[in-house]
Amino acid sequence: MIEEIDTDALARTWRQDFGVDVGPAFNGIPTLRLCRDRITQRVYFDPPIAGSPDFYAQLRRFDWYHPGDKVEHCLAGAVIGPDDRVLDIGAGDGGFADYVDGATYDGLEFDPESARRVRSLGRNVTHRPLRDVAAEIAAGTRPFYTVVTAFQVLEHMPDPNEFVADALRCLAPAGRLILGVPDRDSYVSTLPDFALNAPPHHLAWWNTESLSAFLQEHGIRHLTFQSTPVEHWERRLWWMARVARRFRRSETPHFGPTRRRLKVFAWLASGILQRIDPPADAQGATLLVTARKPGASCK
Repeated sequence: MIEEIDTDALARTWRQDFGVDVGPAFNGIPTLRLCRDRITQRVYFDPPIAGSPDFYAQLRRFDWYHPGDKVEHCLAGAVIGPDDRVLDIGAGDGGFADYVDGATYDGLEFDPESARRVRSLGRNVTHRPLRDVAAEIAAGTRPFYTVVTAFQVLEHMPDPNEFVADALRCLAPAGRLILGVPDRDSYVSTLPDFALNAPPHHLAWWNTESLSAFLQEHGIRHLTFQSTPVEHWERRLWWMARVARRFRRSETPHFGPTRRRLKVFAWLASGILQRIDPPADAQGATLLVTARKPGASCK
């Protein structure tokens, strides 16, 4: 265990910072534990309390929640050709369809209302459980995909093993699995009392080491990792973390009311500093991994 988190304090942070009431999600559980798995080095919250569709609908009120022109989309799109069949899990507004170079694109979105809205705009995005799609492919009633993507999804999954197993069932032999996650080794995990990096939003913190070990447990060996630069939508957060790091003691917790004063100060300071370009080699929040499913070449 890394630290214990008071759920009342965390719920108060959600209300103060984002106007979202997450208290009912914790259902009387007094504390959460932030833990590290000794085998995979994955950092995760126990219990893994996931957000409801209504919770995510409230977050989508904010323009910054689904930023456009994401670098991870550009990097992933570069390996996709017109003959590919792409399944985009957690498709959001279906924006990745613009990066697939004429390939067949199917999006799955967890929020039914969001899926309906996106479909009305002409995007091929549906509200269907991933498990149902995987079952249809296994039964031969639906063809395999050559590429399966999930951008900023894995960290929200209460059971990541089940999620990746179902994603691989949708993938043709030697097909590509592309995952984008917040990188635990980036600035994100240094943001003080940052509710978005905690339940019921993020349920696990991933990095290169933990993703490698995790995917190898699923039989995947060929992995390519890419880090993104600081993007326009995260500049203020990057500066906020830089300010907070200068005042953070190593023994202080990530969450809790003792971190609020530093958070407010760092947020105010970052409002001025965000006008300054981060260094050219500054690392952004996103880690992208491209993996090959075992099997004969499909292309």
